[in-house]
Amino acid sequence: MSRAHLIIVLLALILLAPQQHAAGLHVSRPSVPRLPVSPFPEATTEAAVGINDNGTALVNGSQVNYYYTTRSLLGVFNFYGGSFYSGPPVNANWSSVQLNANLNVTPEVVLWAQDVILIYAAGNGTYNVTIVDNLWNATNPAALSASGNGNVNSYQGEQYYAYIYSIHFESGEPFHVYVMMNVSVNAAMEPVIYMYFRFVNSTYDSGWVLYDTITVNEAASNDNPTFLAGSVPGVTSYDGYPYVIQFVTAGGGGGSTLYAYSWGASMMLYYRYDDRFYAVPGAFSLEPSYFSGGVTAENVSAVQGITEYYYDGLVYQFSGSSHQEALWQDSASGYSPAPNEVSVNLTPAGALWVVSVRGVNLSFSRTMVVTSPQALIQVPSGEYNVIATLYAGSSPVYSFSSEVTVASRRHVIALSVSSLTPFIYNGQRLQAGNYTFYSQRPFVANLTFVAYTPSAGIRVLPSEVLVNGTPAHVTSLLLVVYSNTTVAEGATTQYYVNLSQSVPANVNGLNTTLTSGWYNASTRIIIYRYFYIDEAERLYVSPETIVVNLSSPLMLPLRPVLQFYVTIDLPNGTLNGWYANSTVIDLPAYIYVNGSARYVLEGQKSIVVNYPVVALPMYVAQYYVVVFLPNGTVSGWYSASSTIQLPRYINVSRDARYVLAWPSNVLIVGGPLVAVPQYAVQYYVTVYLPNGTISEWLYNGSIIRLPRYIYVAGSIRYALNASDSLAVTSPFAVRPSYVEQYLVTVTYANGTTRSFWAPQGYTVKLEAPVPPLHAVRWVGTLDLPNGASVSVGGPMAEREAVTINAAEVGGLGAAAVAAAVVAVALLLLRRRP
Repeated sequence: MSRAHLIIVLLALILLAPQQHAAGLHVSRPSVPRLPVSPFPEATTEAAVGINDNGTALVNGSQVNYYYTTRSLLGVFNFYGGSFYSGPPVNANWSSVQLNANLNVTPEVVLWAQDVILIYAAGNGTYNVTIVDNLWNATNPAALSASGNGNVNSYQGEQYYAYIYSIHFESGEPFHVYVMMNVSVNAAMEPVIYMYFRFVNSTYDSGWVLYDTITVNEAASNDNPTFLAGSVPGVTSYDGYPYVIQFVTAGGGGGSTLYAYSWGASMMLYYRYDDRFYAVPGAFSLEPSYFSGGVTAENVSAVQGITEYYYDGLVYQFSGSSHQEALWQDSASGYSPAPNEVSVNLTPAGALWVVSVRGVNLSFSRTMVVTSPQALIQVPSGEYNVIATLYAGSSPVYSFSSEVTVASRRHVIALSVSSLTPFIYNGQRLQAGNYTFYSQRPFVANLTFVAYTPSAGIRVLPSEVLVNGTPAHVTSLLLVVYSNTTVAEGATTQYYVNLSQSVPANVNGLNTTLTSGWYNASTRIIIYRYFYIDEAERLYVSPETIVVNLSSPLMLPLRPVLQFYVTIDLPNGTLNGWYANSTVIDLPAYIYVNGSARYVLEGQKSIVVNYPVVALPMYVAQYYVVVFLPNGTVSGWYSASSTIQLPRYINVSRDARYVLAWPSNVLIVGGPLVAVPQYAVQYYVTVYLPNGTISEWLYNGSIIRLPRYIYVAGSIRYALNASDSLAVTSPFAVRPSYVEQYLVTVTYANGTTRSFWAPQGYTVKLEAPVPPLHAVRWVGTLDLPNGASVSVGGPMAEREAVTINAAEVGGLGAAAVAAAVVAVALLLLRRRP
């Protein structure tokens, strides 16, 4: 299976829903990027190109409205070759030719049917052709019930029916495809749509193939569902806008835009009336701006697109610029081209024309339906009224009448006119061609050759006029014809060159400024890519050199861009080149030398190019620094000579931290750096002492020396009752064991003092020898008898008090007493504590 066949299924399923007005829905077309970024130039107006009949004809420069309904439509497409591409979402060499029409089920429900030819350009003049049909609900896009060979699918909330014919045709150039849609009702009053095609090339003819029969599962309000053209009475429309029948060329699906690099084709659209097909009465190249129901969302680039012209019953298409224009003006003309003959020329050919020829002064009358471009009627010599009426179905659209004098074959004078442009003969406008006017007597011929525009961008100008071979030097002639006379008119074809703006160019060998305007056929135009103003300033004119030998209208979406040469010196090299005026060049924020060295931009971040530029932006060297800290790694880019402040302390928890030990807390960046500062561990330690609390951060492994004694006052202290050293290996809070002690002082009568520290509750016995005839007491903190034991409950100072014992001394005399006193005194002197 070829690539074309693999993706055709996708294309068939993404033929977009119609743009719709009846349901208030509008499907937007995808945007196309601008030159020179993409090969797809942006179009100002993009629409499908072909034959669009919305019930409007152009007659004598004015619009005439009509409508018709039909049960059958026929599109004839002849393809002569081309190179083309469909943009997003297709992005491949596809195109489509679509027969599209709205049909009424009820006055309120309108469907939109498509009989589609898909063409894939496989290369080397070979094409793959596939037939597809779609059906949509133009009134209520979210609701569709239909059956046939295909299926109902969903696209962005809309229901649609689709079928792909299983046989694909591969063909060279040329080939011909006919598509036809018929509609009727079945016994259940349901609309049935019959889809036909016929494929023909030089070696094969498929014959008519009924490839799909679609039944709409909704009863029609009558037995006459029809395809609609114009504003049809009794059928609901959107604000009175007309319905459109289309036979158009467009992108390959999905709302895509077709870019036609080369294209050659012809087509015609017919409707059935009274069991016969007739060309539509009027048509425009593009869809109208306002419509009811649906039209296709696929389109053709307005720039790299397709232009059209009508000739002799066919609409011819070739690559060019798309324009909205009437494909023809409804017109008719009558004259006598030969003795005993009336000719009526009709545009459009193939339409429903009724021609009547009636004698003025003789009994001759003939009426006929004419579908050819010209009706030739044999008549006797004499005066005749010629009437030609164009119909849309049963309704007249345009009527022409004139008087024609017909000579006999004897004794005639002939005026032969050969014209390459239209001309006016005695007030009657005739198309370009060869004509002979007869008379049996001399006559006056008033001839004016006029320029005409066969299609948009093409005009033909009268040039030299020869009368019997002699130049007349004018394009308007008033001749008195006495004998056989020949008039031959030459013409110059010109094409319109449409430029977005004037550009430097070489035209027919001369350097000049090319502007929009009319140029003779075969004019040689060369547009170079660049036009240099000076060495640092130029115009960028075109993505590539363009060489044209003018043979068709030309649209060049060129927008010359003023460019300046820019030189920017960067630390790692020089950036230079041509930049468009007003371009903003964003300077690189960083320029990397390697993984650990770079430059960082400081100051101006961008340069606006509005003149030739030589710039030296300011960059600062930076180095990558990695610092390994106890709690993680810090890394980053630092400017040369900058300083990095190391943290003196790194808290791990509220009672554990690291303290910087080496080096200093400042690092100077002079290049890429990997640093491992030395940190020591500290713990928060709390020691509760009797006289207060000491809290400090201490290094791991430190030794705390506890005081053995803590003096509260001169007579009170605490004595350590544990080891006097603590090792710091983790955070802690400790309350060392201390014993409260009191100073005990015992003073003896001989002046000797004994002091010592005693804990609370310690028992002290106060006792001293008692001399004869004396008594001893202990006085001070307490008043106690000699030999008393006391429990220490605080500081204590006791003194031995010796007194005479009056009771013992009682009966002794004074002398004895005195001797005793002396003895006691001596005894006291020898006493030892």
